[in-house]
Amino acid sequence: MGTIIGLAILGIIWWACSSSFNSKVDNYPISRVDTSKMVSDKVRNNLSDKQVQRNMINGKYDKR
Repeated sequence: MGTIIGLAILGIIWWACSSSFNSKVDNYPISRVDTSKMVSDKVRNNLSDKQVQRNMINGKYDKR
């Protein structure tokens, strides 16, 4: 019984973190993003979509 409760708690924590990340990606101002830098980084470094989104939130693709 304790294992089931522990797994349920871990599932809830994972869901909360995932929804928080998706909310940050959805609400990021796209006008600040340099799409050519983003696509270039994805192609050259073979990055996944999640890695590109993480870089976008961290400001790596912001227009300077």
